[in-house]
Amino acid sequence: MEVRGVGGGAATSKAAGPAGVPGAGAAQSGASQKRAKAAGRQIRASEARKVRAGQKGFFYRRQKAQNYAHFRIRLEELSKISSSQFTLYDLVSDAFAFSPSKKESAERILESIMEAGPLSFSQLHCKLGLPKSTLYLICLSLQRSGFLQRESPRKPFSISTKFSQALRQYAGWWEKWAGSSGTGGQ
Repeated sequence: MEVRGVGGGAATSKAAGPAGVPGAGAAQSGASQKRAKAAGRQIRASEARKVRAGQKGFFYRRQKAQNYAHFRIRLEELSKISSSQFTLYDLVSDAFAFSPSKKESAERILESIMEAGPLSFSQLHCKLGLPKSTLYLICLSLQRSGFLQRESPRKPFSISTKFSQALRQYAGWWEKWAGSSGTGGQ
């Protein structure tokens, strides 16, 4: 059996001896054969990492790095807010540049946690049936944006008020800045 890396170079085969000589390992001990098998698994695992480090890895790392809210304030939505027609989906749409299906998933995550209380990642996965990578990236976005909070990676997600606190601070800063312009905000 010969294992090849992504670069095309041959790795040590199971039947090769310590110096890589074919056939010299036929009389290897059980421990040597186990090490050779382990080395083969490591090579296969590193091949997987090399594939992940390629184009797919680039997009995954970029997506993970961009997981935070860009909240858009739309003045035309003020009437929806005052008439109680503004929904959680509208809020998620204003905060994240997700695809429609991911916006719906984010809404489902927030509603599930609001109804059931704090939920772990595995509980969310079982309850919603979302792919783990999608669920992870959406939860990461919601957490980094202050919609969700979690004490540590092993603790459950819960609803956070950090998002609203941040909005109030931005609004307070804006009122001070606009008030200092001498026009009085008019």
